[in-house]
Amino acid sequence: MKKLLYLYLMSNNSNSNIIYDDKYIENKINEALSRLPLQTFKNDEKKNYVELDLYTIYSNTINTIIDIINEIVLLFEDSKYIDYDIIYQRLYNIIFDENKIFYVGVFLVFLSFVFFFIDGLSV
Repeated sequence: MKKLLYLYLMSNNSNSNIIYDDKYIENKINEALSRLPLQTFKNDEKKNYVELDLYTIYSNTINTIIDIINEIVLLFEDSKYIDYDIIYQRLYNIIFDENKIFYVGVFLVFLSFVFFFIDGLSV
C-alpha cells in the first residue's frame, strides 16, 4: 500500500519541478495511513468486551451506527419492501444483530446521558 501511495504522489507531481526526498514522502504516507479508520474485528475474532480499550469501543460504536444508518437507508430505498411486516422484521434484524447489539447499547446510554443533561439544564 505504501508503494502505491508513493507512486501516486510521484505521478501527481511529475509536472512540477519539486523533488521530494524519501523522508517527506514517508511522512505523507504515514499521515494518510493515520487518517484511515480502524477496522472492526470480524465475526470469527469475537473478543470479550471487557478486554476492549476505550478508543476501540468508540471507533466501533461510530462505525456500527454509520452501518446501521446505511442499512436503514438502503432498506427504505428498495422498492420491494413495501409490506410493513417485512420492514419491521428487517429493522429488527438490522438493529439487534449479534455483532451490533453491544455498540447499539453504548450509543443508547450515551444518548440517554445527553437527554438527561439537556433536561437538567432546562430547569
